[in-house]
Amino acid sequence: MLTKAYPQETLEGDGVVVNRLFPISQRMNFDPFVLWDHFNISAGHGFPDHPHRGFEAITYMLTGGMHHKDNLDNDAFVSKGGAQVFCAGKGIVHSEMPAEEGQSVGIQLWINLPKRLKTIKPSYQQVLSENLPVTTFEGGYCRTIVGEGSPIELHTDITYQHVKIEQNKQYQ
Repeated sequence: MLTKAYPQETLEGDGVVVNRLFPISQRMNFDPFVLWDHFNISAGHGFPDHPHRGFEAITYMLTGGMHHKDNLDNDAFVSKGGAQVFCAGKGIVHSEMPAEEGQSVGIQLWINLPKRLKTIKPSYQQVLSENLPVTTFEGGYCRTIVGEGSPIELHTDITYQHVKIEQNKQYQ
């Protein structure tokens, strides 16, 4: 049975309002999925230095871009259609700040690490838009963020795609 799910506005970072699909009171346990946020951030706001551990996070950009910096000496910018992934493992401190102009819109998904991997060394990956596979079909496209053909490597076997479908069209 399919049901329509609505996100809940949640305050994060330095005052950024995100639209959180889960976890919220109506949707709490989707292990291995921990969190799914849609964000729309303007310059001057974002997510200053903060710690994480025990999961992997994928930030996929729909428009604009995000600047990632961490205590592993990674300093990178991901733009529209690209993705950045970090494995927090035993612990990472990072920041994510939007592009200096315009709106930065994206989705962040957190994936729980299995207990045996929670203390692994943290890591970071960035993939440009042109390196993510795209399949076109009548009335839309499918970009594979994680899964077959994607260079992104996770410790959890998932498929994560951005599918855009025109009204009255289908995707199979």
